[in-house]
Amino acid sequence: MRNPNRIPIVLEIFKSKPDILLKFLNVTNVNIVYNIYDTWEEIEKKWEDYPDLRFGQLLCNLRLIPDIDIENHIWNIEEDDWLIRNCYCNFEDIKFWGSLYDEHNHKRKEVKFILLKDLTDSYIKGILKWFNDQNALNQINKKYLEYFNKRLNE
Repeated sequence: MRNPNRIPIVLEIFKSKPDILLKFLNVTNVNIVYNIYDTWEEIEKKWEDYPDLRFGQLLCNLRLIPDIDIENHIWNIEEDDWLIRNCYCNFEDIKFWGSLYDEHNHKRKEVKFILLKDLTDSYIKGILKWFNDQNALNQINKKYLEYFNKRLNE
């Protein structure tokens, strides 16, 4: 399941920067973007109701764009990865770590998702230590591990 916490971040970027939305949609027709902005509240509501949808899927389902782009398959684009890959967003500004324990090592009733940039260095060290002690560092997503190591080595 996709993390619903990414939604406000993605929406803020696309709403505040129409040129980025145009590039994401791979269109030159600005009217498509205006039509999307005209239904922005509906987009926000639907995505809140169905957070596992990708942004392109959502727009196709709302019939705001056709899924006819053979090259990009807007339906299949992971919007957060696209934003990172195209340098519109840093990895740590849109990716989250799920925390099962609070700062006193008490188990939470539900997972708390924390933006990577908001993790403290000591928390990252704790993550790495726990996975290392379990001989399971290979179970951390490679990009997360790269970010953790880069962050601790700065």
